[in-house]
Amino acid sequence: MPEDLGHMTDADVDLVASRLKSRRLLQVLVVTMIGLAVSGTINLIEGDWTNLDVHVAAQVALLCALWALRKARFALANTVLLLTATASISVLVWQNSGLRDPAMLAYPAILAFASRMGGRRLFVSLLAMILLFVAFVGVANLQGWHVNTVPGHTPGSVVNVSIVLSLTAYLLWLMAGDLQVALASLKAENERVRRAHAQIEFLATHDPLTRLPNRMLARDRFSQVIALARRHETMAALAFLDLDNFKDVNDSLGHPRGDELLRMVADRLTDILRDSDTVCRQGGDEFLILLGDVHAVPDVAHIGAKLLEQLAAPFVLDGLEVSTSGSLGVAMYPENGADFDELLKKADIAMYCAKNAGRNVVRFFNETTVDGIDAMRA
Repeated sequence: MPEDLGHMTDADVDLVASRLKSRRLLQVLVVTMIGLAVSGTINLIEGDWTNLDVHVAAQVALLCALWALRKARFALANTVLLLTATASISVLVWQNSGLRDPAMLAYPAILAFASRMGGRRLFVSLLAMILLFVAFVGVANLQGWHVNTVPGHTPGSVVNVSIVLSLTAYLLWLMAGDLQVALASLKAENERVRRAHAQIEFLATHDPLTRLPNRMLARDRFSQVIALARRHETMAALAFLDLDNFKDVNDSLGHPRGDELLRMVADRLTDILRDSDTVCRQGGDEFLILLGDVHAVPDVAHIGAKLLEQLAAPFVLDGLEVSTSGSLGVAMYPENGADFDELLKKADIAMYCAKNAGRNVVRFFNETTVDGIDAMRA
């Protein structure tokens, strides 16, 4: 099936499936007519006129099925084909070798095709017809009402068996191909759905601009950082970083370049930190930095200084050098609290203290910081 089902509507998929079924039905009709014609020709060459009535009637019925298919009446064409095949095989079995006749080999192929192309009612009806006919032939032979003789093998019987087996093999090959296509399409659809779910989950927990974890994921990550600090009896830090004068970049260079600057800032922050640390985008030009396994406050101060040093290096935006800096406020666990929201609030206060201290500096939260911020707000 050449069509990409992953980008089609339900109506398109139904249309493709309908066209495939029609093509398969046409193929089976043509091959069946050819098989009957070859078998009938062999019988005539051998002088056996016994089955001529079956071959002629079957060809006429199959021509009617072709006409119905050309008129887009798929259900009618399919029903005529299956009923004709079942009736023809049954008559051949009755007229020739009975339950030992090679035509019996065609019944499984008929039922297989019915299960693929017909509805449940048609399949059950054909199965019931075949079982009843087999039982009838068996009883007739056992009771002597109708005795089927088993003739010796002739070149014609070998050809007829080969035709039945070839038709059955061709039908099963078509169905196996359709099954492989269906499984491949299902696999592709499952992969598309998996990727879509992964993308939805990623967007729910990450910032779409910088691809960094968002505040929701930061909260979860910091819970893990605190749990690790408790287990190892160490400290953790929550740092709040705000870019200085970012609004000027947006106003002078435009929002697209401002967005590019944010992505470059995110890359620099991520590159300098340890794999166990996390950089998150709080929103706008604000970033959260989660530091775990901290043994001393000076270690955090050193990391903060390195972060600001990285931000101070010029950024190149479309050939233009842009200089910026950041103000970093830090709240420590367990000294400043154990709750994410509480530590975030205190890191935010410390960040404002860093801005008021001249920017491009690191400030840690303490009660004096709170008093100073309250006095300035008053």
